[in-house]
Amino acid sequence: MSTRGRPPMSIDKLGYEAKRKRRQRDKNTTGGYATATVPESRCDTNDEQRESSSRDADRQEALVQARWKNKLAQRASRRRKRIREDREESDKQQARLYNHPLRHCLRKRWHKAANSKSKPKSSSHFAAMGRLGDHILGAQAASCTLPERDYVLTDLDGLDEYLERDWVVHPEIIVLRDERFFSKESRRVTSNDLIKSLPTESVINFQDFGLPSEQIYRALPTPKFQRRWASSNGQIVDRPMNLLNMSSSNYEITPPPLLNRCSLLHKATRAVKVDALARRTKAGLDLVGKPTTTDAKMDADLESCLQFQICSQAGAMSGWHMDSTAPITWAILERNDDHEGAEDTIKYWAIVLVPDECLPSALEAFGEKGPEWEPPREWIRVISLIPGDCLIMPPGTIHAPISLTNCFFRGGMCWDSRIFLTHTLPMWKFIMAHRDKASNEDHPKQAATILNKVADIIRLSPADFNLSSEKDIDDAIRDCQWLADASMPCECIGSCHDVGSEHCRCQAGNFVCLQYCPCSCSNK
Repeated sequence: MSTRGRPPMSIDKLGYEAKRKRRQRDKNTTGGYATATVPESRCDTNDEQRESSSRDADRQEALVQARWKNKLAQRASRRRKRIREDREESDKQQARLYNHPLRHCLRKRWHKAANSKSKPKSSSHFAAMGRLGDHILGAQAASCTLPERDYVLTDLDGLDEYLERDWVVHPEIIVLRDERFFSKESRRVTSNDLIKSLPTESVINFQDFGLPSEQIYRALPTPKFQRRWASSNGQIVDRPMNLLNMSSSNYEITPPPLLNRCSLLHKATRAVKVDALARRTKAGLDLVGKPTTTDAKMDADLESCLQFQICSQAGAMSGWHMDSTAPITWAILERNDDHEGAEDTIKYWAIVLVPDECLPSALEAFGEKGPEWEPPREWIRVISLIPGDCLIMPPGTIHAPISLTNCFFRGGMCWDSRIFLTHTLPMWKFIMAHRDKASNEDHPKQAATILNKVADIIRLSPADFNLSSEKDIDDAIRDCQWLADASMPCECIGSCHDVGSEHCRCQAGNFVCLQYCPCSCSNK
């Protein structure tokens, strides 16, 4: 046997070595499998290396987290500084725009119309609004600077944060100013584009400020309307026109934070529409969500409030009012022309900020006088809006818009379940009690149906309304049902018994009679 260069071993030596190796192998065998023999010094070294590596990893992770926190803190600091600078600059801009020459020009035109020897001019709606407008424009410009700000100026990120926290406690008027939101293609629509796009064969309904207040509503064929609109050349005139209740585009333009956090009205109107489709299709619920030509819009006329368009000529104005149904109202001011400057279009948005201790008496006075109410000037603030500004008003805001130039707004309305019971319902009750004075809009025919859907949503998801006890839930549902009863759009008793649709206000209005109508109603 070759030893490959090693000295030869005796037989006894070989036997001893074999036994020693077997004993060592048996000693290292545990639980049916062999374990490697590792020197103790090497084990200690490996443990130290692992501990050192773990400590290094922990230090590295802590360093990364510290850097990230520092980066976030720096970003937040820069954002706070930018917001502070933006607010300071905005206050300077508000003061500048409020002293715009067109403001003084408008007041002169009001005075001239009111003192005119011509009976049609002195008794016109323009002259009547001028008396109120002169009182409003004697107030001061609004400010967005703390501590006593009149509105919140923010971008999309700030709006989302504000709606999440501060809004629920104390809703304030907001001006959203964010180029990311305004620069999208869907928002590049001008008032000139709108007027040119009106259907040629249509008849346009509008408010004519050259007529007495009780005769303000007129209608003209599109070509005549377009010629009269163009004749003002964008200047302040004594007979401005105001287009209201214009149908909006189908694409969604609601600011995303509002769409995500204030979706109650969207949910309720969709639920009513689903019910309408179920009633008006032979297949019933099988067609819900599928393409259909079935017209269910009249079953949810509040749906038209989700998005709207308003276009007015320079000099047009609305008296003090609240928006019907006390919604959260938002509106984006668009340009008049693609080539105009940043401040060539101006809208004054007058608001009333009533001190808490004066609120009951102020609401009483407003409920009695409505649009002709003259609140103390120290309560009035005027926000100057330019293209790209998105105004957001909480429920029950008393406001009076004034067009310094031609102005085109696209906007909408929404409800927030978190403040629906604390802000929307109380203000809605006030509007219902003073509907002829408090609002300049007709009450939605299907408000009762929508409110019943809201009551269902409250029962299913009370936590969304900050409700927990059964008593609070029952009280909230009772409030909705009371308001639904007060919102009845028809008086069926005595007029709907065994008669045709020409005598049934529900059927003539192309919507199904409500649960409150008598069973014999022809439209049940």
